[in-house]
Amino acid sequence: MAHNLTIENGKASMMYVGEAPWHGLGTKLDRPATSAEAIEAAGLDWTVVKRPLYVVGDGRLHAVADKEAVVREDLLGQPNCPVFGVVGPHYTPLQNRSAFAFFDSIVGGGAAVYHTAGSLGHGERVWILAKLPGHIRVVGDDITEKFLLLANSHDGS
Repeated sequence: MAHNLTIENGKASMMYVGEAPWHGLGTKLDRPATSAEAIEAAGLDWTVVKRPLYVVGDGRLHAVADKEAVVREDLLGQPNCPVFGVVGPHYTPLQNRSAFAFFDSIVGGGAAVYHTAGSLGHGERVWILAKLPGHIRVVGDDITEKFLLLANSHDGS
């Protein structure tokens, strides 16, 4: 099974606390992270922007009406700049910092531990997973830990 983590400059865009994931990739943090620390450790400290799309025809560029490309702002103009998705003019990107800050308000201050965070593909999908305090006893000794996942895509899906 492939991990599908974003690999940038030879480094996986992922952070974790505790035991190493099955694939052994990512940045290990020795203590629980804030969402801002998770973003930095996972290599998610970037923003996305929408840019016009063009096609080549008759030796010149023609704008594609009502379509825009979603790209990483810091990679614009570089040959390795992937297009995360093609969206309409009303699509509004949700930045990683904003999504993770929203997650902070849900899990509460200090109660949850940010367990993993990272990106998949070329970065078009990001996530942060929080381990919540306590557990759920299903039946007898069947105990389940509690987690909360926030996932976001930058591809318009």
